[in-house]
Amino acid sequence: MLEVTGLSAGYGQVEVLWDVDLNVGDGEIVALVGSNGAGKTTLLRAVSGLIGASGGELRFDGDSIAGLAPERVVGRGVAHVPEGRRLFPGLTVEENLKAGAFAQRNGADVEHALELFPHLRDRLSQVAGSMSGGEQQMCAIARGLMSRPKLLMIDELSLGLAPKLVEEILERLGKVARLGTALLIVEQDVDAALRIASRGYVLETGRIVSSGKSAELLDDPRVREAYLGIE
Repeated sequence: MLEVTGLSAGYGQVEVLWDVDLNVGDGEIVALVGSNGAGKTTLLRAVSGLIGASGGELRFDGDSIAGLAPERVVGRGVAHVPEGRRLFPGLTVEENLKAGAFAQRNGADVEHALELFPHLRDRLSQVAGSMSGGEQQMCAIARGLMSRPKLLMIDELSLGLAPKLVEEILERLGKVARLGTALLIVEQDVDAALRIASRGYVLETGRIVSSGKSAELLDDPRVREAYLGIE
């Protein structure tokens, strides 16, 4: 579904990614892990059209999406939940959800999002900025799903959240994948990310240094020592 080939990207004269290859299959959960500053956010921003690529190819469902404006990328079926959630804090939960459906010709199906994140049902009239971090993350993911994407990319899922909330959200994301939406999850918590994903990529200083099935990466001594603190 998503094919990233030889991608190079950055900001102005500063290159952040070099020759990155990555792919996500239909309905698959893939983890992109690495330390802070490795380039994970930059990769998602390049895929979603927020920054341009200086080299390589970006294809989705067989068609090039390189150079498309972000709204056109969403229209192709790719949604991006950015780091820090980026909700409209002064709007209600319901208003935030409906904002995520701007590309839907048939209007906003809020009920679909509430079925996946039922905790939000009692928060629809609440101002988003007044909710807890976990509730805001649920709202951000639900907003991303409002466009009915084929691929949902989530940046730093667990940032600032308690482990119990992270587990709850990961469980919901498993259901999202089973319903047919592929997931590309960017996460510093390598153990959590690889436990839900079928495959993973390890990004270091702008380059993919390892990839494979999640179980293989969790057993890799280099990954265990560098990211799990296990020698």
